[in-house]
Amino acid sequence: QIAEDGIEFIKGYFSFFSKLLNDTSYNVSITSNDGRKYKVEWHKENAILCSITFPAEYDLLNGSEMIENESSIVKQIMNTAISTHKFNVPSMLQLIKRDSLYVWPGESYYVDILSTDKYYTVTPNGMPLLIYTSKYPVESVANLFTTTEIENEYIINVTLKKYGDKNENFSTPLKQWMNYCFNNGCSPYWGLISYKEDVMVFELVMKNTEYGYNHIMKVTFDTSQLEQRKGNVTARLNCFIPSSKIKYLYDELKQ
Repeated sequence: QIAEDGIEFIKGYFSFFSKLLNDTSYNVSITSNDGRKYKVEWHKENAILCSITFPAEYDLLNGSEMIENESSIVKQIMNTAISTHKFNVPSMLQLIKRDSLYVWPGESYYVDILSTDKYYTVTPNGMPLLIYTSKYPVESVANLFTTTEIENEYIINVTLKKYGDKNENFSTPLKQWMNYCFNNGCSPYWGLISYKEDVMVFELVMKNTEYGYNHIMKVTFDTSQLEQRKGNVTARLNCFIPSSKIKYLYDELKQ
């Protein structure tokens, strides 16, 4: 089972753990290797006595399997309270001017178009304000799907892709979905796929570094309902995708 779970002993053997039952004087360190693996080491008197590595994968860390994870996620989303998460407000020194708007550069994930960039205008008193206007539809939708600070009443109609080529459909307020992700430690990465007439298609990846998984959502958004701040959004969701496998799925999910 240890081999199947990808657990490796760098130093020491499994029998070492029996010593921990009667000796609490060991020091323990936990480090993450690029968000894909964890290393745990037990020290005593500056010597490493046991060292193991294992994948940063939700199934292993949570003691569950994909079918169980897929079966529980809808209920968890529906039980999430709708609130507004407060994020850091950038200073003017952190913003880069682009035409008549400002960009707060973030980081990219696997491909350049998937990023945490956010877009701002500046109020007369010099304070950055998140853009949400039909004048800048792409930037506004990016802000809408990477924060909960833009008031809205959108309902997102989701087709959850499940193991065994099965689907489950459910609907939830957009803010409830976003709160579920943020409450569980996910960071949003947004990337435009296409935009023709009033139909915008984009990818939203909710990355959980600590547990090594991603919720990957392909979203279709009708920008004619942008100013009303309400309407229906359609999306296809693949949940709990291990970070080690996301590079193989990105092109597939764009289809």
